[in-house]
Amino acid sequence: MICHLKNQSQRICKITLPNKKPLVLDTDMISSFAWVKRVDIIIKLYSPEIILLDVVEEELSKTPHLMEQIDDYIESKEIQFIKMDLYSIEGLEYVHLQRN
Repeated sequence: MICHLKNQSQRICKITLPNKKPLVLDTDMISSFAWVKRVDIIIKLYSPEIILLDVVEEELSKTPHLMEQIDDYIESKEIQFIKMDLYSIEGLEYVHLQRN
């Protein structure tokens, strides 16, 4: 855990996980945290190693009040927004999964 003083009365702590890998958000996961207004938990555990794919952003944008919470984290670079190349191996797998 790493802590620093924000001001005289407030200490900010961040839990660091050893050898953590990037967290790729799916719609179910991020929307569950957004519904209860606790995306901050994911941020504290994984930022800046959090990835939001454009396909997930597209699904979230159907529920504007959820997307508003996520937008703030994207703007502050705590969540990385990445466009998926649908012709990559991962993209082709995604298309395949969507059809089945």
